[in-house]
Amino acid sequence: MSTRCIEIETLSKAFARVPLANKKLRVAVVGYEPPTLVVLGKGYYMCPSINSLVMLVRSVLGEECITVAYIVRRVDEEWMRSYLPLVRHGDEIYGDGVVGVLRVDEGRRLFFGKKCINIETLINNILAYS
Repeated sequence: MSTRCIEIETLSKAFARVPLANKKLRVAVVGYEPPTLVVLGKGYYMCPSINSLVMLVRSVLGEECITVAYIVRRVDEEWMRSYLPLVRHGDEIYGDGVVGVLRVDEGRRLFFGKKCINIETLINNILAYS
């Protein structure tokens, strides 16, 4: 069995065109069953295992400034269609398999720097919930 993740090109193209409510907002959705990573404006990826998902998160999100990350039991086209209006705004989602939401604090910023979710914090949460 392969340990590499694959990009689902048709879904990547569809979710790459999704307009976010705020240009400063960068959203990722991480799913467990199957291991999935969706980054709005970038791509839709599926992996054979949680370990390969963690490696993908490091490589794809290591260069991105993610401001909201949803950790969900099962991410599929149906879930994304149902929750896309909330996800594209970075809104809270309760129930329906959502096990965690990470977001940056919109409080004070020093030197106008970007605030991003720490990738290692996201990975620790992925591993904790899996």
